[in-house]
Parts: sequence; C-alpha cells; structure tokens
Amino acid sequence: MRNTTKKYSTVFIVCFFMALIKISTAQEIYLIKGSQDPSGSMVTLGKHKSGETISKDEMLAIGKLSVSAPHDSSFHIVKFRLLRTRKGEESVELRNDISGEFTEAMKELISSSLKGDTIYFEYIKCKGPDSTTRSVSALEFPLE
Repeated sequence: MRNTTKKYSTVFIVCFFMALIKISTAQEIYLIKGSQDPSGSMVTLGKHKSGETISKDEMLAIGKLSVSAPHDSSFHIVKFRLLRTRKGEESVELRNDISGEFTEAMKELISSSLKGDTIYFEYIKCKGPDSTTRSVSALEFPLE
C-alpha cells in the first residue's frame, strides 16, 4: 500500500509542476502577444513599410524610424543600424545608439545615395512601458 501512495504522490507532484509551467508559459505568451510587445506593432519610415520604394528626399524629410503600435503608443526606438548597399561597392554602415532619429552622418549618406541603392535599417531595438528592450525586424527600402 505504501508504494501505491508514494507513486500517486509523485504523479501528483509532477502534474502540479507541469500545471505551474503551463500557467507561467501561458502568462509569457500573453505578455508576448499583448500590448507589451512591439512584434504585433510595425516599425515604419513615415507611412512606408519595409520593401516599398522611396525617394531619398522623402526619406530625409521623414528623418526617423517610428513604432506604430495598434494599442500602445509608448514604444520608442532606442537604437538601430543603417546600412546602404550599392552594386559594385562595399556597403556603408552607420549606427544610432540613442534614438530612432537619423544622425547627421546618416542624412549625408542618404543624400549621397543613388537610384537603385538600398537602405536597410537593422538591429532595431525599441523600449516599451516596462522598460524592456526588444528587437524588431529589419526594414529594407530600395531608393527610386
């Protein structure tokens, strides 16, 4: 009789911990899918989404990356990397480790870009109301 009780106790404890793991996992999934995460949001360059062609003048006029969260406007860009590629040349990379605004060097690089160059925004990090820094997908803009 003792072995049976011990077996049931072990099964109960294992089931109890599995239930706790499921609850904590469910809470994490809720936090990830809820308003605390920018992955349900979109990082944009003005009204332009990744993959759309844009003129360098319009890109310069916009001057920054922004997060458009459907239910939460408290997300903001804290850092990103701009990469310009041109056929037959090495890529040029610049970083902003402070905000989503273009630096002066970035503005100069965009100004000197030619039709057919591609501007990438990579390693985008944004911060939400809980002060956690999160990574956001890269953006690509071919220049017209």
